Amino acid sequence: MLIGDIVHPPHYNWWVRKDPISDVLGVFFESFDAQIPYDVVAYSSIDDGTVRQVWQVWRRSKVSVEQKIHVGFHLPLHETSLYDLAESQRPRVIDDTVQYLKERPESVGTQLVVAEGIRSSLTHPVVVDGATVGFLFFSSIYVGTYRGVGMKSVSSMVKILEIVITQELQQQKLAADYEQQAEAAHRDRLTGLLNRRGLELALSSEMTSQRHYGAIFVDMDKMKPINDTRGHSAGDAALLAVTTGIRQHVRDRDFVARVGGDEFVAVLPGVTNLTRLEHICESIRASIETGAAGTVSIGAVHSDRMGVSVLDLIAEADEAMYESKRRGGNCTTVRPARS
Repeated sequence: MLIGDIVHPPHYNWWVRKDPISDVLGVFFESFDAQIPYDVVAYSSIDDGTVRQVWQVWRRSKVSVEQKIHVGFHLPLHETSLYDLAESQRPRVIDDTVQYLKERPESVGTQLVVAEGIRSSLTHPVVVDGATVGFLFFSSIYVGTYRGVGMKSVSSMVKILEIVITQELQQQKLAADYEQQAEAAHRDRLTGLLNRRGLELALSSEMTSQRHYGAIFVDMDKMKPINDTRGHSAGDAALLAVTTGIRQHVRDRDFVARVGGDEFVAVLPGVTNLTRLEHICESIRASIETGAAGTVSIGAVHSDRMGVSVLDLIAEADEAMYESKRRGGNCTTVRPARS
């Protein structure tokens, strides 16, 4: 009977995809028993979180055992005998797990191994870029199975595994770098808000997913005088003050963007009525007025119709903002959406 499974520990994103690492371990299990005797093959990875944990992430068995160390089982590395192997990066053979447990009765891992019926084991650290990232285990239900077993075949298998893990980590880094660059391309460098393109992309899946929407357009009343009289550093501080004023009064799931030099947009899915939207706008205006940015003019529209174009709502909010400008600035204009 073959028993196999895999789990994805935290901080090890290379397990998230359909990964070649699992495939390589499967090949080891199916193909190498003529060179290395085993009843169970397992792999555990080290999760470099706040407390380093060793996770069993892959396991297959030729025999039916009373499984105690299941896939997903984990312990703090420093509480296991594997800690010494991680430091030495040398393989370990245990000829008799029962005798080993008598000598180390506090070892939780060994207690569970013995309870499963495992009587001997071979453990080899897996090392990538000089750091131990996991352990490959071969286990037998018989005493002394690995006495005299040559390590050349085991080391060759581990070397293959190390190469595959290295490639996966490199792919993960490339993907993370690409995502970081793509994210930066859609963010305003000064404020960290979405830019115009970033907002359009973020809203592409929001066009019809909500019935109630609020769209807010914020424009600074006196940005040019700030730059002209106090310098661009003061202008940057004013833009950041507006950013803070908006963020303080919207939710994390709302969309906030800087779409022009001194123009900001906020899109609020799920705002159910005009009164609530008006309260949010007035809170933003009052908050900004007391800071370093001077005053702002705000326009906003609310829609309760399914299927509305959010970009059309933003355009209407822009029109409402100009109504606030015509009224002298430092005020809000909130109205139902036409579209």
